[in-house]
Amino acid sequence: MNPLIFELMASAVAGVGLGLLFLWALWRSLRRLPERDRPGLWMAGAMTLRILAVVAVLFAILLWGDWRHVTAALVGFTLARWLVARRVVARRADATAGTAK
Repeated sequence: MNPLIFELMASAVAGVGLGLLFLWALWRSLRRLPERDRPGLWMAGAMTLRILAVVAVLFAILLWGDWRHVTAALVGFTLARWLVARRVVARRADATAGTAK
């Protein structure tokens, strides 16, 4: 079997992990927002750090492979976002259904 397939799968898995890490950091930032004296500065700084982390990992993947690896990582990143969004929507629907009874 072609080793490129395994490399692209590894890049996609790295993208999923990166997406989950990004969304976890976003969730943590939002949860701590009420505690902050300057929430705008807090969110701007947190977003800058999250974006820098994503760009650094994507750049490392680019150095390891080529554009196909970065594309696979971006697909994995998008897949993680889609899965988390579906889970959040499902939880909210369950919570809303529980209060409607």
